[in-house]
Amino acid sequence: MQASISIKELRSHLSKILAEVQKGRTYALIYHSRVVAELGPVKTAKPDASEDHPLNIFIEDHPEFAKWKPRKSAVQLVREVRD
Repeated sequence: MQASISIKELRSHLSKILAEVQKGRTYALIYHSRVVAELGPVKTAKPDASEDHPLNIFIEDHPEFAKWKPRKSAVQLVREVRD
């Protein structure tokens, strides 16, 4: 269940509330008797490591590229094209 907290309470107890958020708790922030925002833990995006990801399929079809190391960085290549 989501807890409700006023902006004034948030300012007064910020450290305690942030500690609770780090543990996974979510708060509805109330301002002038209205919910104006939600405060909760950040949802991190996980990289797509599925086998059907296009890069994984390409590497399966072309294993010689799995260990390929470019000799020049992308920045160097762009500079060469611009010159």
